[in-house]
Amino acid sequence: MANVTLAIVGDIAFSKPLDADPLGLVRQMGPELRQRLKADILLANLECILSDAITPDQQGAGVFPLHAPTSATQALKDLGVGAVSMATGHMVDYGPAGVESTLNALDAAGIAHFGAGTLAEFAEPCILERAGLRIGFVGLGGGQMPTRRRRGFVPLDSPLARRLIRHAKPRCDRLIVYFHEGIEATNYPMRCTVEACHRAVEAGADLVVGTHPHTVQGIEWYQGVPIAYSLGNFIMPLLEPAFYERWRVRTNLAEQGIAFPKERIAKELILRCTLDRDAVRVEAIPALMQESGIPRLPPPEEAAAEQVFFRRLCDAFQRPDDPVWRERDRIEQAYRRIQRSKIDWGFVVSRLHRLRWRHIAWYLKSLCGR
Repeated sequence: MANVTLAIVGDIAFSKPLDADPLGLVRQMGPELRQRLKADILLANLECILSDAITPDQQGAGVFPLHAPTSATQALKDLGVGAVSMATGHMVDYGPAGVESTLNALDAAGIAHFGAGTLAEFAEPCILERAGLRIGFVGLGGGQMPTRRRRGFVPLDSPLARRLIRHAKPRCDRLIVYFHEGIEATNYPMRCTVEACHRAVEAGADLVVGTHPHTVQGIEWYQGVPIAYSLGNFIMPLLEPAFYERWRVRTNLAEQGIAFPKERIAKELILRCTLDRDAVRVEAIPALMQESGIPRLPPPEEAAAEQVFFRRLCDAFQRPDDPVWRERDRIEQAYRRIQRSKIDWGFVVSRLHRLRWRHIAWYLKSLCGR
């Protein structure tokens, strides 16, 4: 049986100002970088909905609703993307119609997708076969939980997530868990994220990969399984000056009065994996996002510095007493306090009929700082 190569990149959003010509944009990438993306399967996180029905005056939900035209699938195909995770909070920016439009556009383009659906759709894991190897994908993250009738998203730290992993594991030879969670602009995963990823491995994941912090985090090996906590962005308008400044002041770190350099958001990784029945081997390739929204490979001297930085992130997992973890815990506890202060109790009371034990458990856990 031949090995299967899997290339994984982070967040892709062809939203304004990248929506004018997504295909032309990706064709500006350098040939060496495009070569690094060639694999049996190229996997990405889709950070925006795809729809041609969004009008200029349509606001959408949240502070930064993200959408792109359905023609963005041409850009994804040109890159070689074979599968995307849809388990992000931005998938609900334009309601059920936005999710439906995205699913239809991906299906029409022949791009596999996972991470958004009803309970019945989640029960059928996404599996792609290459060289006789069945590779399964589970996407975790996002907002509202799925039901039998309503499409939703499954949080990484939930019993349902572990049930989905255990359900998918016997149906494939290798199982990839792609999650979307964390605190923006931090280079170290939160304690709750680490614990949830460990549980995903214990449930049967062969490789765990994350995005959402918009910068890179290290790789930890847990029970012989690699966990890449954040690949950062891949194609995003985030460094465009006006967009960046609006986004920066609303980050969790800014709310805590913690400054961070803009260069941190430019850091990203391309994860190249070799899969077979016996092992999963990974190689992390540093890249840097430009203001144009597309990545570039740094020249040798700059690449060496990025490798040193990334190695330091990885080595910290071997040092439980490293000061970075104390700083990480302080940030996480402050984040939970801020989130609790934002709870709209009128909204909660009006929806008591939808309250479930898992909601109470998550709230009590946050009170305990876990």
